[in-house]
Parts: sequence; C-alpha cells; structure tokens
Amino acid sequence: MNDEIFKAEESIYGLWWEGPYTLDELHSHATSNEMTPSAWTIYSIYSDHPLYGHNVLTYVGKSLDVLGRLKNHNNEWWHGGVVRVASIYKFTTWKKYYNDSYADAIIPSRQGKYNDNNGQIVSRVEELLILGLSPAYNNKNKSTANKSYDYRIFNYGSVGTVPREVSSRFWIENVPENSEQE
Repeated sequence: MNDEIFKAEESIYGLWWEGPYTLDELHSHATSNEMTPSAWTIYSIYSDHPLYGHNVLTYVGKSLDVLGRLKNHNNEWWHGGVVRVASIYKFTTWKKYYNDSYADAIIPSRQGKYNDNNGQIVSRVEELLILGLSPAYNNKNKSTANKSYDYRIFNYGSVGTVPREVSSRFWIENVPENSEQE
C-alpha cells in the first residue's frame, strides 16, 4: 500500500460572462466604448430548440474575433436567440473575495485577450464547456475534451444557465496519473 496522498494539479481559469445580447446589440455596444470586445474569446448562444425548449443553451464557441465568428453563424439556426460573451483569465486566489476589492478579483483585465500559448487554453476551456454542458448544436470537440483533464473553470457575471463551476475531474474519466500539461 502506498502512503502517498494523491494531489491533483489543476489549471484554474475564470470566465467573466456578459450579456445577454442580440447580434445587433453586440455590434452596437462594441462600436461604442461601453465594452472591450477584444477580450472576448468564448461565447454561448441561447435559442429555441424543437426538443430542448425555448431560450436554452444551444451552442458554445470560441474565437479570437467573436463578433466576426457570430456573423459567420448567420443568425439562421439561432434566429431570435441571444448571445453571452466571456473573457478568460487565470484564477489565482480567493483572498480578494473577502474584502473591498471583490470586483478586481473576478473581472479580468479589459486590456485585451488572455495570453495563452497559441490558443491552447481557450480551446481546452471551450472543449470542457461543450463536454460538460452538451449544447444541442455542438457536434465537435467533445472527444478532445480529455486534453482538458486538469482544468477547472469558474464562471462569473451574467452566466445564463452555465454552472458556476465546471471541472474536468467531474466530467472526464480515467484521468492520467502522471501526465504533463501540453
């Protein structure tokens, strides 16, 4: 019997969600200085679905240009739906949550996108969200979510129906014992 205690190493990230917005509202707000869309890298679409019902999470996506990507979706299959957009940041501590700088602890820098090694982190976060939330119109990325085996995501702000925490330890079986992060 091994007396060592297994300690899981995790990469913890926060997503600051904003919305809900229609596509027109997103473009209107983005042209004013009310928001900084350059920090948005993850988005969720809520629309009507014939099986799941009205105004349900139907798609999770990622892009370095969220507004451009949403235009590519053409608003056809999610006509009348709304979008929530998220900025990603590295979560470091709970300490700031217990004093006056609460907002500073959860709102990421509005200076731009999270610097994440060629988009790997954003990809892993998206894959884990898709695996955990199973949106109706996401057909890809569920099978590659095993690469996110050491990720934990905290969701803040206007999250919609996205849970406050999504953990790979819950969603991914057979976590490798001695794997290294990519």
